[in-house]
Amino acid sequence: MAAYVSAFEALTLVVGRSVDAELNSTYQLSNIEIGSLKSIIRCGAGLPKIAKVLASIPQIIAQSMVDIEEIDSEGDIENSLTKVENDLRELAITDFPNEININRLSYAKSIKQLQEASQHLVASESIEVGNTSSNVVKLNTHFRFDKDPESLFIEKITTVRANETLMIKKPCFIGSSMWEFKSIERNYSFSASIEHESWLKKYQERKSGHLDPGDGLIALVSYDAVKKKGIKGFKPRNEKVIHVERIVRASEIQHVIEEMNNGEE
Repeated sequence: MAAYVSAFEALTLVVGRSVDAELNSTYQLSNIEIGSLKSIIRCGAGLPKIAKVLASIPQIIAQSMVDIEEIDSEGDIENSLTKVENDLRELAITDFPNEININRLSYAKSIKQLQEASQHLVASESIEVGNTSSNVVKLNTHFRFDKDPESLFIEKITTVRANETLMIKKPCFIGSSMWEFKSIERNYSFSASIEHESWLKKYQERKSGHLDPGDGLIALVSYDAVKKKGIKGFKPRNEKVIHVERIVRASEIQHVIEEMNNGEE
């Protein structure tokens, strides 16, 4: 029982630190009913603004595990964590120190430890989680997780080529040094070289027009989209501007931004 409670506490901290990276709250065994060996884990959170969220984490985890029979793939971890993250967002707390993004590999390792600890529970033992403001939820102690968590995750690298609107933050007037851009479509700033040598030569010789602050380029951009082990989503790297189609003025870029904002409404 003690090993299981310890493993569950470690799991709640993995999730809790997606809300608050400095989390030092405790999730601990607070009661044992000797007759049934039923344990109730309660949360003590020390941060008033997000205490409600932190206190709800044990139950949210328990609810996400109710229907799990086996964990056998990265997709199984993703499905479970998507439920956890969505439930946390639904609490509508706007001043989280962190964006809610739980490390998938750390979560899988904690789930594996929990499953291994469950093998030492006797048939009559059950574990429920709860806090002072809501009902308890019974933990699923019977799911299977036979694989090494590391084996579920691989680093993925995908090369992306796309036409983008690039706001120029810092041009380069000499040689092939890096320019600084902001991709309007991706809302992402980056440094990159311009590989379109003929356009770059004309620009640096002042033959292709003047660029004012806020102006930009319509260009073909290439970059590697990298998904590291246990990390949700892809991160771009190794950006290059392959081909420049034309210069765009600040007013046109603003128009593109307004159209994108209207499309999101």
